[in-house]
Amino acid sequence: VVVVVVVVVVVVVVVVVVVVVVVVVVVVVVEVVVVVVVVVVVVVVVVVVVVVVVVVVVVVVVVVVVVVVVVVVVVVVVVVVVVVVVVVVEVVVVVVVVVVVVVVVVVVVVVVVVVVVVVVVVVVVVVVVVVVVVVVVVVVVVVVVVVVVVVVEVDVVVVVVVVVVVVVVVVVVVDVVVVVVVVVVVVDVVVVVVVVVVVVVVVVVVVVVVVVVVVVVVVVVVVVVVVVVVVVVVVVVVDVVVVVVVVVVVVVVDVVVVVVVVEVVVVVVDVVDVVVVVVVDVVVVVVVDVVVVEVVTSG
Repeated sequence: VVVVVVVVVVVVVVVVVVVVVVVVVVVVVVEVVVVVVVVVVVVVVVVVVVVVVVVVVVVVVVVVVVVVVVVVVVVVVVVVVVVVVVVVVEVVVVVVVVVVVVVVVVVVVVVVVVVVVVVVVVVVVVVVVVVVVVVVVVVVVVVVVVVVVVVVEVDVVVVVVVVVVVVVVVVVVVDVVVVVVVVVVVVDVVVVVVVVVVVVVVVVVVVVVVVVVVVVVVVVVVVVVVVVVVVVVVVVVVDVVVVVVVVVVVVVVDVVVVVVVVEVVVVVVDVVDVVVVVVVDVVVVVVVDVVVVEVVTSG
């Protein structure tokens, strides 16, 4: 009996020691596992945060680069359009000036030709009239002289004086009439031609200026509308890209956080299950051993 009791006591002591060792080992292992899990979770979270930050930085840099490129392109297009408009306007103005100068030169040449023709015609007419008048006067004078000298028998000196006076008067009157007519006609023609030329030139210049102004205004309006549309499109595109990037980043962060939390919970639950099973097994063994010792000692 003493031997049996000793054996049982030794067995119980050994079992208790083993149980204590197992419990200590389990606790240490659980703590190590928990620490490892925590470290892994922290590392995963840090990596996720770093990745998210890198993605956000890259996306922001890309968006900024795109915006800068678009702005540069818009500025270049606007500058090119403005330069083209200025060049076109300058070309139109030069062409208009050349056309106006050519028209003025042609009109002046035509006016000069017309005036010269009119003057020549008038001079020819005047010369013809003067010649005719002089011939008529000479004929009349000769007839009168003959009649007076032959029929009337008047003194030749008197007749010559009278004839000279009459001829001078007739010539002076004819000259005055011719000069007046020529001056009036030439002045009228010149005035009419000058007025017509001035009116034509003024009308041409006004029409050209109006056309150029209308073209410039239309081009400026088109350029302004294009610039406004491009700026609005750029702003809208940038806003949409920023919103999409923010939404994607938020969704990715949320998904990563949910996955990490679920994994942590699963690991903790598994560890707790293992601990509970080990503790229950140890408790059952201890209870069985105590019952056996009690039965043996009682017997």
